[in-house]
Amino acid sequence: MLDMLSSLLRNPALAGGSGDLGAMLQTFQAISSQGGLDLANTQAVMGIVAKYLKEGLQANQAANGFEQTQALVDQLGGTEPNAAAIEAFLNQPQVEQMLGEIEARTGLPAGSIEPILPMAVPLMLNFLKSNEQGNSLLSGYLDSDGDGDIDMSDLMGLAMKYLNR
Repeated sequence: MLDMLSSLLRNPALAGGSGDLGAMLQTFQAISSQGGLDLANTQAVMGIVAKYLKEGLQANQAANGFEQTQALVDQLGGTEPNAAAIEAFLNQPQVEQMLGEIEARTGLPAGSIEPILPMAVPLMLNFLKSNEQGNSLLSGYLDSDGDGDIDMSDLMGLAMKYLNR
């Protein structure tokens, strides 16, 4: 999975490639600064959001199939704020539970985290967008059988390492 992500980042012709990476990292920095977060808290928040988003993606796939889920990811993933991305995969009780977990784990008030969600969710979906060669990232991300799980904080860490080369 990491090899696949690494090749994705090196190929600017693919979604999530280095051409998009600068915009994705700018969005990541905007999330951090808008939320008043340091790097550790930003990564913790993104990791928790990713956990809930993964559950939402899996539920969407179970209800609508992989192709429809991929189409929704392609439509809603990006570097611009988009509240529809949250609503597509998470209901209000899930958002409240997620905010409670973030507050409990980081000490950050839910009120300061909720406004950054419309930036965080599309950014995460952007990593999972399809490309002209197909996308095994989404299928790998949704694979819940425990054979090599990778979460969004791992993706962000790898992307930041790639930029620092």
